[in-house]
Amino acid sequence: MQLPASRLVALAGNQALGWGPLKPGMVFHDLRHTQETWLIEDEVPRVLRLERLGHKRSSTDERYSHVTEAMISRMLEQLRRRWEVDGGWSWTMNGPDEAW
Repeated sequence: MQLPASRLVALAGNQALGWGPLKPGMVFHDLRHTQETWLIEDEVPRVLRLERLGHKRSSTDERYSHVTEAMISRMLEQLRRRWEVDGGWSWTMNGPDEAW
């Protein structure tokens, strides 16, 4: 799958504009792993995690649960806290070749 140039620049940087990469060695798909990990740490309900990452629901529990505005508000507040208060992430992979 070819990613739009804007997504690649956001992750890899743009030397012509003087922008460094967000995290050397990180690839775009690593951001999905980081997002899911944060959501789990922040105790975001599974039904909302599945929806946010675009995954299909596969169990009866997931079929009968629904995303609510309160869930979304709590999740967004936690993500805002991570960005504004915690200052980012703690990604520790040694590079793109290491398996999750």
